Amino acid sequence: MRFISALFGSVMTAVAVWPACSAAQNLIDNSNFYSTMSPWKTFTPDWAYFTPAVNHTPGGGGSVILGGGSVGSVVSQCVGIVNGEQYVVSAWVKAACPGNRLQVYWTASSCDVGPDYDFVESTKSGEWEQLILASDQAPDKNRAIVFLINPGGSTECSSGVFFDDISVQKDKIFWDPFDEHGLGL
Repeated sequence: MRFISALFGSVMTAVAVWPACSAAQNLIDNSNFYSTMSPWKTFTPDWAYFTPAVNHTPGGGGSVILGGGSVGSVVSQCVGIVNGEQYVVSAWVKAACPGNRLQVYWTASSCDVGPDYDFVESTKSGEWEQLILASDQAPDKNRAIVFLINPGGSTECSSGVFFDDISVQKDKIFWDPFDEHGLGL
């Protein structure tokens, strides 16, 4: 009987803790590019548009294609974050060339870029690759501006770079409360 009681107590504890283990909320609007680019801001409208033809997640809508050319193309979205919290930013990218960028500016109150940013560049060609940034935030930042960038200048990527499944979430994986730098990412 003690075994059953202990087992029941363990199951009840696991059920009580389950919500704490749930996935974090994605702060990005239209992260899967469902039939439109809104509310993503385009800096090169002729070179950035929605396409249903290429999609990282089956049934997920589509992706954004960033054209190349000599100047490249960029889209961005600004989201509110909590001062001092750790965040993970990720995006899936597919291109015929490496060097495409997920870049995040960490700013205070406005959605204007500042000097504090992190970035990661793609290294693969011809297949989907997940780009991931884990932040180590200063306490005075409350906005993240996410940029998806095709830097241009490459003949291999002149046909376009696809981005899909973008996310900004509180870091529940890499951040370690006992180590101020988590995994050092």
